[in-house]
Amino acid sequence: MTNSEKKIQEGELLTVAFQTRGVINTEAGLEPAYLNAMEMVLTFAESTVNRKLPVAARKGGGFLRHGAGYTSEAIHLPDRHLWAFQMEVYALGRFDVAIIERQGVLHIAGMVHHKITADYPAAEILGFAQMLAKISVHETPSPGHPVNVEDDAGVNTLYKLLCAPERKYPIIVASEIRLHQWKSPYQTPHFMIDTRAMGIDLCGIATVVSMTARASMAWSNLIGKPWAVYDGAVRTYYPGFAVDDAFSKHPIMFQDSILKFERNELKGPSGFQQFLKGTIRRFAKSVHFDFCGIFFLSDAKILCEEVSIITKEHFSPAPMIQDHEDNAVQSLAEELRRKSEEAMNYRRELINLKAELTRQRRKTQEVKEKCVRVAAVDKSGKSAYPDSFDKIADWTKHELAGKVLLHPRAERGLSKAQYESPELVCQALLLLGNEYRNARLGTSSDYKFKKRCRELGLLCKGSIDKSRAGEEGGQYFVNYPCGSDQQQFLKMKICKGTSYHRRYCLRIYFFWDSASELVVVGSLPHHLSNRAS
Repeated sequence: MTNSEKKIQEGELLTVAFQTRGVINTEAGLEPAYLNAMEMVLTFAESTVNRKLPVAARKGGGFLRHGAGYTSEAIHLPDRHLWAFQMEVYALGRFDVAIIERQGVLHIAGMVHHKITADYPAAEILGFAQMLAKISVHETPSPGHPVNVEDDAGVNTLYKLLCAPERKYPIIVASEIRLHQWKSPYQTPHFMIDTRAMGIDLCGIATVVSMTARASMAWSNLIGKPWAVYDGAVRTYYPGFAVDDAFSKHPIMFQDSILKFERNELKGPSGFQQFLKGTIRRFAKSVHFDFCGIFFLSDAKILCEEVSIITKEHFSPAPMIQDHEDNAVQSLAEELRRKSEEAMNYRRELINLKAELTRQRRKTQEVKEKCVRVAAVDKSGKSAYPDSFDKIADWTKHELAGKVLLHPRAERGLSKAQYESPELVCQALLLLGNEYRNARLGTSSDYKFKKRCRELGLLCKGSIDKSRAGEEGGQYFVNYPCGSDQQQFLKMKICKGTSYHRRYCLRIYFFWDSASELVVVGSLPHHLSNRAS
């Protein structure tokens, strides 16, 4: 290897471009399948660098080869049917393959890292993915070509694939254009993207689906209209799909949006296609693929070193010692596999614990809110809320400290209040300090706030259009922070009653201060004037 090649190899960063694992078909026998898999990987490697590999490689032996522009290396434990191969092409990146037998089953995994400073090696990845697909059944999509969905059977198959919990790759569905409605100056296509080219460019990291107009109708009936894809639209269904997901998790681009697409220098359908490919490739790099029990080259070297130590310490031509050696090798491999599985289990446990902690926090918050409501009624069954408006300001400071701030103007409003129920005013303030504030902080859902509003017979909505607020003088603005000259708009209001009689009309005007995480009440409990009043 030249110094310049070594510098390129060691100095440039690599990023994941493709990864997969699967099981090798052993119907013809385990040993022939194992040797055939090695042969196909080596043939791919030779065609990629246009060089012959050592003769020992064809016999399953380990080797290390430095060639012009590349390095290839293999490790082999024949008794365990373990073979790890790595080839680094300095201009492109690194190709890894690992094979191991466990309980009579041959497992295979492949991975490609490409240099972030080099062009994306689409052709080489396509060849690599197709080679692996010929010798095994993989957990990743069929590489290099789109899936055509034309009838109900195809729609049902797609739905099962979409909802599979083990799916880790996106599914891109391109729907056929209704040609009789096509009005664009672009040449009339069947799809807004080139599904064949997308299938090649995203081989191994996404499934590209071409869906006919007829199939789009069946798809809409099966999955529901909000999740449908039709008339040239393109939707990306990411892993973990569920019908109650937010629509933004599985984005769709409609025909007219694709035609008008513009992002940096990318424009129109071809620009959208380039943008989508880049998005999918970035997503693929973030996917955690479970290679538990697989030994790529670096791990295989460690395993071989440990096996070598054991065989030297216990070497003996006696059959029983040889059997012991085999058991020791198997024990080491199993121990490494077990440790890897334990690490994965700990990761899953940590994720579950975090989810449980979030659930418990929400439950605790709900209990606190319930306790506040229960505490509002004393043992005699009488209301523990203030029985007059002149006590509400002090009650708010005590019960809702750090949650609700009554502006001095609001306190003045309480001193002149004529509304019939001080208790409902207190309940409304509790509603703002608990359910509303929690929804704004993201610790509870907006549904709980709306549900509590309905229970109290209250309505929360915008106070007045800001462009009209100035027509009412300074009524809809307060100086905030208190004592400053800054004007804050009282954007929201809590309402009850349609009468303008002060005894029967409740209005609480407020805004959310995200910096201090406070609900600031600027005016209550009466109606502020507007055009209608």
